Amino acid sequence: KIPLEVVAKDSGMNALIVAEQGSEQVKQLSVTDLAWVSWKPEEKIPTPFEYRSRSLSPRKCGTLTFSRSKGLFRFERPSPMPTPGQSLVLYRGEEIVGGGVIG
Repeated sequence: KIPLEVVAKDSGMNALIVAEQGSEQVKQLSVTDLAWVSWKPEEKIPTPFEYRSRSLSPRKCGTLTFSRSKGLFRFERPSPMPTPGQSLVLYRGEEIVGGGVIG
């Protein structure tokens, strides 16, 4: 069996698009609905974070540049594309400081 993951959805066709898990590598992604829990970085300044997009996945590093509730997250290294609609959880050390929805 080949592990698959959802890489896109087509609402018009009521379909999910799947690919082999980890096959699509990206350098950056858009994040919407950003919310901050305990600390908010300065807007429009690239800020380093550890992130997680799946609850059991290891944390990885990248930088977020944002304005208001939208931003661009750049991965330190190309990473498998998380499924749009999943949460991107942002950490500073052991503390969750915020997150948003992957676009």
